[in-house]
Amino acid sequence: MAQSNRSLLTETAETNQSSQAKITQTLALRSEASSDFRDAIKKGTIVDTSLLITEVIDDLSFLKVFIYPFQCGKSFNLSMLQHFFAPTVNGIETKALFQNLDISQYPNDMKKQGKQPVIYLDFSDFKANNEDEWRKAFSRKIAALYQQHTYVMEALDEHRQEDFNGVLNSKDRRPNSSLKRLTAYVNEWAEKHNLPSPIILIDSYDKLLSYEKAPQDVQNDISSFFLYALKDNSMINSSIVTGNINVPGILPNNYRERSNAEEYSKYFAPRIQAEQIKINPSPFIEALSKANFVDHSLLIREIIYDSTHIKTFIYPDQCGKSVNLSMLQHFFCATVNGKATKELFEKLEINHCSESMQHQGKQPIIYLDFSDFNAKDKSEWLDNLSKKIAALYQQHRYVLESINLTSRNKEVFNRHLNLDIKHLDSSLQYLTECVRKWAERNNLPKPIVLIDGPEKLLSYATADKEIGLEIRNFFWYAFKDNGKNIKSAVSMTNNANMTNYFPYSTNSFSGLKEHLKYFTPRNQNEELSSSFTPTRPRF
Repeated sequence: MAQSNRSLLTETAETNQSSQAKITQTLALRSEASSDFRDAIKKGTIVDTSLLITEVIDDLSFLKVFIYPFQCGKSFNLSMLQHFFAPTVNGIETKALFQNLDISQYPNDMKKQGKQPVIYLDFSDFKANNEDEWRKAFSRKIAALYQQHTYVMEALDEHRQEDFNGVLNSKDRRPNSSLKRLTAYVNEWAEKHNLPSPIILIDSYDKLLSYEKAPQDVQNDISSFFLYALKDNSMINSSIVTGNINVPGILPNNYRERSNAEEYSKYFAPRIQAEQIKINPSPFIEALSKANFVDHSLLIREIIYDSTHIKTFIYPDQCGKSVNLSMLQHFFCATVNGKATKELFEKLEINHCSESMQHQGKQPIIYLDFSDFNAKDKSEWLDNLSKKIAALYQQHRYVLESINLTSRNKEVFNRHLNLDIKHLDSSLQYLTECVRKWAERNNLPKPIVLIDGPEKLLSYATADKEIGLEIRNFFWYAFKDNGKNIKSAVSMTNNANMTNYFPYSTNSFSGLKEHLKYFTPRNQNEELSSSFTPTRPRF
């Protein structure tokens, strides 16, 4: 046993004073587990998702599965749960980590802090190129897991100790049942010390299928490994599994996927846009809340009855472009950020247009906001656009539920989610295809694309012709001859040169009398005249 790696376990209230000293035991968590949570606390970079813990405690489902794309906080949240339930991680006590977090305001839940044996298994770094490599890597991973829990040896009889040592030495003849056997050993130790059964946390289960065309034997072994440990296992309290994709036939059928549950989804957001966990008000919602709100809702009617396929509105800064585009999003979408939109328009002028109101909440929308986009060089530009596209795909991952999407569609979609984007210039066009297929299955019209601040993409384009061509292709692929996948597209920009990057079929609106009234300078002392009418530059 690794005596030097043992740590103190907090005493439970049920035991009397004479047994407390005896119950104080060592819980070796000399784990290879992610220290993301503790590191984030130390660096002060944490986005507080600690109330996820209350949801997990209250959720009585035995096996919870969270499927989210890469960099959505899965490993971080699982690390947080490990640090909450375990008294120590990597030999360091965990209690102080939660003192200033939201969970600290829930005393009943805090009573559970540090009182739960945890079996934490991380497959995020699992790699193999063939079956032989796979079996060796799997054996090493399980041996390392057992090494974390050598403290249980004191509670085992000679036969079980022999079995335990066999796994430690990578000589296990029953690898499919290795996790279940470990739960039995940890549970036996926990019972001896009046502690609850262990909880299992498994990160990136899908990485076990780490090489293409894994033989059926490997797939069967993976399925058996999870089936034995996670289905009808009375020796564990519960289990939580995360992954980037849902792999059919691998997890037992008793699991509850919680990815789309409203109470959980707010705790998982792309790391590249971590602020989305605490959603900021949209420009339209923010404008509605102000006393000086100007009702431009009749612009919606203009958009509905304008047959132009691609519309670009060109107006200076602070003329309401972002508010108007956000208003269009809220009008056509039934919900935005999980909130119903219909009541937002009940007191606006558009509500008196009964025919227009029939379109409210009935239109899929792809909303792409470049207003915060910036880059200093080509590498940063490509990286930031990849992140922007991954975040956009994340907003539309609901389409993966549609049977209209082929397996190839889903594979490419997931690559975008995971920032594995081979063709940035066609990424928006591909998303329109996936959303259109989903819409057809649900008897909805083709999506409308809304783009705010596309001129921000030009922040580096003028210095690099390849980037300029990338921007041009990005919009041409999505808009030109894409009538099969989109109903129309609306963009709003302050830069007339932006039309140089759009297809020639784009209709540019600026200074037209019927539209001027909807674009009001934020400073009412300014006047937006019809003289602001840029000419279309040549590409």
